[in-house]
Amino acid sequence: MSDHPETVELELYRTGEADVDVCQHVAACAVCQEQVARLDSLAGSLNDLPASDPALFADVDRAVLAAIAGTSERRSPFLVLVRRRLIPAAAAALVLLGTFWVLNPRTGPAPVANAPGRAEPDVNGDGRLDILDALAMAQAVERGRRLAPAWDLNDDGRVDTKDANTLAQRVVSVSGGGTEG
Repeated sequence: MSDHPETVELELYRTGEADVDVCQHVAACAVCQEQVARLDSLAGSLNDLPASDPALFADVDRAVLAAIAGTSERRSPFLVLVRRRLIPAAAAALVLLGTFWVLNPRTGPAPVANAPGRAEPDVNGDGRLDILDALAMAQAVERGRRLAPAWDLNDDGRVDTKDANTLAQRVVSVSGGGTEG
C-alpha cells in the first residue's frame, strides 16, 4: 500500500466494507480520518437533497428518444447503396474468385530446355526458371554483386546485363510457352 489509501478505499472504510489493512491504517492516521469525515459529510449532504421529481425530466427523456429514433430512420442514400448492393456484390465476387482459384491451380511457365549438360541457374531460388530469375539477375548485376560463373549464359566470360537479357529471352515467348534451346 502507498502512504495513504485511495479515496475509493476510504469510502469502503466509511461504509464498513474495507479490508483489514485499510482499517488499521485509517485507525492510526489522522489525515485519513479527516478524509473519511469529509466523505461522511458529503454523503450526508447528498442524502439531505430533495428527491427529484421524475416528471421534471420526462420532456428531456422524450426529446432524447425522439432524436435517437430520428437518426435511425434517416439513412444516407450512399449507406443504403453500400449495404443493399455493393456488399452482396463484393461477397459474390469473392466467392467466384475463390472458386476459380481453387478449381484452377496456378501453373508456372513451361520449363526451358537447356544445352546438354548445362543447368541454368534458379537465380531467385523459387524452384522455377522464369522471368523473375532474369529480373533478379539484372538487379544483382546492377548492384555490382559478384555472381557465380554458372550465370554466364552467353559464355562471354563475365556475368552482366547481356546474361540477364539472354535468360529473359529464353523464358519468355510470344506464343505463350518457353522456347526450346
